[in-house]
Amino acid sequence: MKIEYRKLASQDDFSQCIDLQRSIFGLSDIDIVSPLILQLIARENPSMGILLGAFKITEEKQELIGFIISMATSLERSLYGTVIGVKTQYLNKGYGLYLILKLREEALKNNLEYLFGVYEPLDKNLAHLYINHLGFIGTHYQEDIYYLNGTNKKDHVPTDKILFKWDLKSLSKDDKIKNNSREWLQLYPIATSDNMPDSPHVLVEIPYNFDLMKKEDIKKAMYWRQRTKEIFTHYINHRNYIIYDYLTSRENQIKKSFYLLKAQ
Repeated sequence: MKIEYRKLASQDDFSQCIDLQRSIFGLSDIDIVSPLILQLIARENPSMGILLGAFKITEEKQELIGFIISMATSLERSLYGTVIGVKTQYLNKGYGLYLILKLREEALKNNLEYLFGVYEPLDKNLAHLYINHLGFIGTHYQEDIYYLNGTNKKDHVPTDKILFKWDLKSLSKDDKIKNNSREWLQLYPIATSDNMPDSPHVLVEIPYNFDLMKKEDIKKAMYWRQRTKEIFTHYINHRNYIIYDYLTSRENQIKKSFYLLKAQ
């Protein structure tokens, strides 16, 4: 199977991107990135962002199986990563990662230095990819505005986010702390909603499988959202810590996930 990564440019490209937004995220027409916005982002003089797709190439057609949308920001030499999506049957095959790396490559060609965006802080897979592999840092905790305004159902877990910053010149942090999980747990205190130690580094536990938890035990998922929100808000928003690293541990066959937060 041949996969080609390129900019979205044609009306067919835009139409496929619209269809993918609906199928991947279940978005309504009012919530999707519209054809007009896609056309604006695709313009190059002046550039308003970077719009890339992963295409499955066959003799019959070029099928869009993944995309990434980024837009210019008010900060000099920076982009905001708006949306990334990969068709369900092509997940966990590296296409999302390659889209991000292609975005980085294109951004560096245009002398850009930073990418900003948001992600679900309790998603361990995204934490591992973004924090460990790519070197993102988490800089701010954002509560779900729609949930706060009462527009979501009571049985819906708020979709809070972490704002990340990525130095495009680096794929990882060279000065990451090189300890295994057992050493981390001995060296750094674990912050909880009842105990937030005054330490230059703290560990924050997140659920090992938050998506499954939301399906099987909504009350437990709400509990984890609330307790981690209190900790992240205290350290990141109020005390200027950053999410700096991520690890998993296994004790007595129980898997756990932790962020390492670092004072700046």
